[in-house]
Amino acid sequence: MIKKSSLNSVALPDGGIYVMRSEHIYLLAACQPIGINGVGAHKHNDWLSFELCVDDQPIIIDPGTFCYTGNMEMRRLFRSTKYHNTVVVDGREQIEIHNSMFGLTSPHGDVRVLRWESEETHDLLEAEHTGYTRLAEPVTHRRQFLLNKRKNEVEITDTFIGDGEHSFAWYYHLDVGLQSENEVRKIFILQDRKIVLEIEAPDFEIIQRKERGWVSKAYNRRESAEIVCFEGIAVLSSNPSFTQRISINDDFLGDEKE
Repeated sequence: MIKKSSLNSVALPDGGIYVMRSEHIYLLAACQPIGINGVGAHKHNDWLSFELCVDDQPIIIDPGTFCYTGNMEMRRLFRSTKYHNTVVVDGREQIEIHNSMFGLTSPHGDVRVLRWESEETHDLLEAEHTGYTRLAEPVTHRRQFLLNKRKNEVEITDTFIGDGEHSFAWYYHLDVGLQSENEVRKIFILQDRKIVLEIEAPDFEIIQRKERGWVSKAYNRRESAEIVCFEGIAVLSSNPSFTQRISINDDFLGDEKE
């Protein structure tokens, strides 16, 4: 008889992939370099993005690729920063997307991991990228993922290092068939299972909205899915941080969580 192996958290630094696991949560964080000696042939604008599953069900997902040559508009959209679960600053791309089918190059942008630890009680990843340092008022985006394995809860803290006033937009792409409901500073993601997304942002006015987008799970195929977005404007005089908590709803886990 083949026994099912125990899957643990793992860091793959050469590829820029970091996987966090608890009893119920799987989280993959993207810290890939541009690659191919800076050519970035197949790269998307996904620095500090993540995917999250609960008990093997995809909840927050990467929308995929969809196409290469058949539709330039869709090609650009699926590569864009807003089509990943990360932060858009001032409505700009992490790396500018040009009209070529392949390649994302930047003289300014890079990503580096500052800290990784995996313990029995928690996993922690801290990384930053400099894609927005090309702005007139440069910004470095630093993100920390903290998985509390006992609580099956994730905290994501974004810190923006720079000066001046900037707009920020947090994007969350839901898997096909999932819906969301809004409360003040909270989003409930609903199907048979629930996750609560909460952004804590003192002295920071947040606008919550949702829209329809696309998910591509196979080449040249796409399905409609929901996108959740939090938006706001802040002055970076003191390198502010903003924390989101992602937790599993007790009604879903029931007796399993006890």
